[in-house]
Amino acid sequence: MIRSANTPLGLWQFAPDEGIHILDTAGDRGRWRPLVVSIALTRLCHKECAFCYASAGSGRDGGDSLWPYDDLITLIADLDKNGVFCITLGGGEPTLWQDPSTSRTFYDLVDEIHHRFSVAVTFTSSGSAAVAYDRLPYIPVRLSCHEPGEVEGVLRSARQMRERARCVGINLLLWRTRLDECRLAVRRLVNAGFHDILLLTLKNVGRGAAHHSERVDPEELARWLRTLDLDFVRLASCDPVPAMMSSDMGCGSGDWFLSISEQRVVKSCSFVDAGHPLHELSYEGLVRASLNLPRMTCYRPFTDSPLIKQPWHGPAGTRV
Repeated sequence: MIRSANTPLGLWQFAPDEGIHILDTAGDRGRWRPLVVSIALTRLCHKECAFCYASAGSGRDGGDSLWPYDDLITLIADLDKNGVFCITLGGGEPTLWQDPSTSRTFYDLVDEIHHRFSVAVTFTSSGSAAVAYDRLPYIPVRLSCHEPGEVEGVLRSARQMRERARCVGINLLLWRTRLDECRLAVRRLVNAGFHDILLLTLKNVGRGAAHHSERVDPEELARWLRTLDLDFVRLASCDPVPAMMSSDMGCGSGDWFLSISEQRVVKSCSFVDAGHPLHELSYEGLVRASLNLPRMTCYRPFTDSPLIKQPWHGPAGTRV
């Protein structure tokens, strides 16, 4: 089933089964609305990364999450009914989430979303938790590689997950003083057959603030990317490189993307501390909570997109 929405940039269509987004810039225009919603299930995580923007860790008792199973299903059912494209589940480590009142686990949640609703669902995991691969439905999955020294462990998890998942993508965190190692890590992933690689840079939030000197700036990033000579490596939407923005739609923060924390706080993106509480478990409740959300200073609006600034002379459908 193809989902579509009229946006300020034209008609945006999404085919969940293929994972393909098509933007028809000649299509009717409309206002932004929530199309991709990220839900942090928990801050529990076994890794205790010193640079974690969410300040997640294993030293929590699990009571940090305000998400019972039934509330999640109620909310997602209404998001699905109102045409949201995709639900992304995160954390912390999302596979560690469970609802003690019902004994439902992360796997029960993902399975019900996948089989009951039309909205796409995916999640991001470190992969080093005891992931029950045989309990995963046939959905896209992303694995986080937080530093180049983890690449072999991530590859082991990716190979196991590839047997069950529709596709496996890798999120690779870049370190300014380790870019040569990061380049080798990218090559290792590609040579192992994993071509969906998303490059991330450190954020000056949470525990990551102590590592701000490791953030790769746009100019350094552009130079480093040229040394890769790979067309299919992707950049996170908050790390623009001007020469690669021909189909850029802005970062999406508060426009088509919203994040909901484990405390049920609606935020414009996952890296913002402040937001508005979600009082109603509904699409309309989400929209109301999203009004006048604070954004990061790095917010990049869609009005900066070449798709608006330049006339369109090519085919109507552009993959983005």
